[in-house]
Amino acid sequence: MQEPTPTSKVPPGVTEFATGYFSQVKSVILNPREFFDSMPTTGGLYEPLKFFAVAMSIDVVMSSITSMSLWVALTKLILLPIGLILIVLLANFLAQMMGGKGQFEATMRVYAYSSATLLVGWIPIINFLAALYGSDSASPQLTTKLCSD
Repeated sequence: MQEPTPTSKVPPGVTEFATGYFSQVKSVILNPREFFDSMPTTGGLYEPLKFFAVAMSIDVVMSSITSMSLWVALTKLILLPIGLILIVLLANFLAQMMGGKGQFEATMRVYAYSSATLLVGWIPIINFLAALYGSDSASPQLTTKLCSD
């Protein structure tokens, strides 16, 4: 009988998912303008929310390890999704009040993919810089997506 290779222990699809995910992360971080300009404004929220969920999960796990606190993990696990929904609702509402014609879905897609900065959000000092980068890199694209017809 043949010995299983180390790669055969990885469930099917995991390697492809991880490769695709980190390819998207790389695009969001290194080429945000190109990524968001080419991002469709429709097509459902499954993929963007899956992207957010993975980034949030990594942030929650690493934050709880570095802070040695389960409380931090539980707080983030609750507040990050709630915060995402609230900021998207607020941004979309304000854009609509100023004459924007973009839809909730496009706004959610931009903010969900901007969560790539959560992947380093658990590192002290870098979390502040990552938050600034995430909001700054998404701003022009968000404006475009919110105001488009």
